[in-house]
Amino acid sequence: MSSHSLGGPTSPKHAAAPEVDNQGVPWFKTVPLKTLGVRPTLVVVSGRPVALFLYNGCVYAIDANCYHAGGPLYQAEDIEDIAGQPCIRCPHHSFIISVSTGESFYQPVTFQKEEGEDGHEHLKPIVGEWQTKGPKQRTHRTKVQGEGDDESVYVSLSDLFHSMPSDQFAKLRHPLAPAPVPDIQAKWEGDGMEQHHHSPRHGGHHSPSHAHGQGQHPHPPLPPVQGE
Repeated sequence: MSSHSLGGPTSPKHAAAPEVDNQGVPWFKTVPLKTLGVRPTLVVVSGRPVALFLYNGCVYAIDANCYHAGGPLYQAEDIEDIAGQPCIRCPHHSFIISVSTGESFYQPVTFQKEEGEDGHEHLKPIVGEWQTKGPKQRTHRTKVQGEGDDESVYVSLSDLFHSMPSDQFAKLRHPLAPAPVPDIQAKWEGDGMEQHHHSPRHGGHHSPSHAHGQGQHPHPPLPPVQGE
């Protein structure tokens, strides 16, 4: 398990009004790519707090408040490789969340009776392999557009028609966050935009003006909020 130190949060930024691409998808311009680094970045996209993470050259966007109890994920201290995914730990209750898929992970613990040196039975904890609870935290699509110092991170909010556990804390106001702006995303909600994509910092064979993997790997419809 590897980790990458994030440090503390930056001041939140309000995204500009969306730019609609030729497929009718609204993209919100947030912050310059060069400002992303070891610290998570808190932005407000159409009134919704979103945390941006840069890890191994990819930009990830998730709801900024933890699905469990609204903890500030933008204050996470490390990104860790858990079950092959980039994950953070909520600073409030240590819930483990993938910034790529929104899945929450845990390790089941069982207890085995063993006889100790004192001749008495003791319970020895046995920690199992990582297991997933399924998607719990809403993720959002990102892309990088522009050239050189003008490269900027764009975010498209995922399909808000299908509920996610993190939605209950989606607009919980952080003390650093300014007042919400009008919800200009509302008219795009429910349009079936269910894919979540994350842009590579350097596009490789992808153009930086296109979302990484756009149109691939759609998520199936999600069930109503079930809690933890």
